[in-house]
Amino acid sequence: MFALCHSMCYGQVTHVLNAPRGGDDVVRQICSLSGPGQAGSGVVWDFSELTVKRKKYFRRHTQDGEAVDSISATDYGTRYYYNVREDGVWETGYENNQTRLSYNLPIKNISFPTIYGDSCGGLFHGTGLYCDRQQMRAFGSWFLTADAEGSLILPSGDTLTHVLRIHLQKKISSRFYPTDSIRLALEPFDTDSILFNQATDTAIIVTDNYRWYAQGYRYPVLECQLAYPESNPDNKATLAFYCSPDNQEEYLADEENDGIREWLHSLQGDKSENNPIDKSFKYNFSQDADSKRISISYTADEPVCLKVILTSTTGILYNSLSQDGNTSGYFDLNYNGLPSGQYVVYIKTGKEIYTEKFKNQ
Repeated sequence: MFALCHSMCYGQVTHVLNAPRGGDDVVRQICSLSGPGQAGSGVVWDFSELTVKRKKYFRRHTQDGEAVDSISATDYGTRYYYNVREDGVWETGYENNQTRLSYNLPIKNISFPTIYGDSCGGLFHGTGLYCDRQQMRAFGSWFLTADAEGSLILPSGDTLTHVLRIHLQKKISSRFYPTDSIRLALEPFDTDSILFNQATDTAIIVTDNYRWYAQGYRYPVLECQLAYPESNPDNKATLAFYCSPDNQEEYLADEENDGIREWLHSLQGDKSENNPIDKSFKYNFSQDADSKRISISYTADEPVCLKVILTSTTGILYNSLSQDGNTSGYFDLNYNGLPSGQYVVYIKTGKEIYTEKFKNQ
């Protein structure tokens, strides 16, 4: 579990921690969020003033048959079908009181693993029935990106750190055909047909779905859905849901996420007199690419217990150093021998966690 916490806790969405499971009932409440807020790294989303409605909705997850990778989720009047794989969660279709649609080219809903800055995209296509009177096809493009990471201040006033926001945008075109004019099932579009028909479509609908994943919780704690015509992006319809961390801890507990929450709690440190909270802490971070060394010097108004952790961007731990009870000090980290790529240095005091990134070329 200790190894799992080190490898998974730094703003990462993974199959082990975040894949939906049959039998999960996720409690969701509509909230007053009107937009997604800022993107980027080190963002602080202050949603403490959000109004959360008392009425609760349940997103019910069901395992379909014997196939453990086939999950459906009923949410707000629509049942969505998913294929859960090691590389991510793919939406394979949906149905409600108007539409039944099945994708021959599905949409990737989540990618495993995902860290800040990751992105992927593709085309989708599906056919089905509309109001049991018309055959229809839906097609277009999707783009999935982890566009932000940071801390989230909840309506309760609590703050969650190590939060990753995932943004899924879909550009949707639709075609409808009277059932009496078509005797056979619609043939799927190939790639060229999808691109051509969407390029000439004047009625494309764009949907933006933003989900905030906090480490230690399987499902997003906040979700914001926007829909609008591509020709009129100012005409947005918005719907947002709050999924309380308390409800997830109580009803959706699992060993892996429990361990992550315990590990993050330990990072907050002991705020007793023997380990005073940080005051006026300052540090200097520098890299010597020629000698493959990282240098960190620091000063503080009061003694601090400092820990420095060197990891890959996927959370693999390479080095950990600490100093206790000093008002100034110096760390020297040698990264010679590590593979080329990007790395992260976490500087942890008794209260705060600072992050620095560097490249080993």
